[in-house]
This record gives sequence, C-alpha cells and structure tokens, in this order.
Amino acid sequence: MPEPQTNSAHDQAAQPVVAEISSPVVLPRKLPAKVNHALFDAHEWLPPPVKPPPPPPPQAPPVPYTYVGSMQDVPEGSTVILMQQKKVLMPRLKSQVTAQWRLDSEDAQSVYFTYLPLNQAVVLSKAKTAAAGQRQSVADTEDNIPLEQ
Repeated sequence: MPEPQTNSAHDQAAQPVVAEISSPVVLPRKLPAKVNHALFDAHEWLPPPVKPPPPPPPQAPPVPYTYVGSMQDVPEGSTVILMQQKKVLMPRLKSQVTAQWRLDSEDAQSVYFTYLPLNQAVVLSKAKTAAAGQRQSVADTEDNIPLEQ
C-alpha cells in the first residue's frame, strides 16, 4: 500500500541531508624558515640575577700622624712637627713625609696631606689631634709613676 505523503516540517527534519563534498579545502600556511629557539629544551623561568653595583672607588686611609706643632720662618722653610706612634717627624711643607704621604700645606685649623698612591688629598685637623695628644700625655704620665717601696 502506498504511503501517504505529508509535507510537514517534522518529517523533513527527520530525514538526514547528505551533501556531497567534491574535494577537501586546503588553507595555505607559511612556516618559518628557521626556528629561533628549541621547543623542548629546559628553560629558566626566573629572571636573570641582578648585577651587583660596582665597588666604590678606593679611598685614602686616615692620616697616620698626629699634629704636634710647627716651626715658621726657619732657614730651611716652614716645618711641621708630626708624631707617628712614638716617632717624631719634622717634614717641610711641600715635601714627601714617607713613600705614601706628602705634606702639602698648613693653616690655623688643619694640615693638608696627599696620599700619593691615589693622588688624593686628606685633611688632618689640628684640634682633633691636639685633644688626642693630651689624652696620650696623661696616659704616659700615669705609666711613669714610680712605684713606692
């Protein structure tokens, strides 16, 4: 018996629609000429360490002398009296005290030296060394007290 034909939307949706594909569509893809990095190598995920700042430039050491006094208007030229530990030195102005120190000038408050390896000026305060000298002389007199028998 022939089936009655119905044109309902339900019947049309139930039937599968078959489309014919004649050939697959291929999209063109450009590949890089050379890969710049290895894809499967181990990677460091932390940022690179910060470089430490450069060290400060070298500085002259403190002057190893204490100011004792000076002699003005001597025939050889003005002389400064210095002490290094228990050794008395009497260099003239503008002369070399040791291989590392040169005495440049003197004024009412300070004595000016140059540290020769770095060619760096260093100032020695007269007031500071005078106070240190007074403390040293008090300590020396205490050491030299005769023992009572």
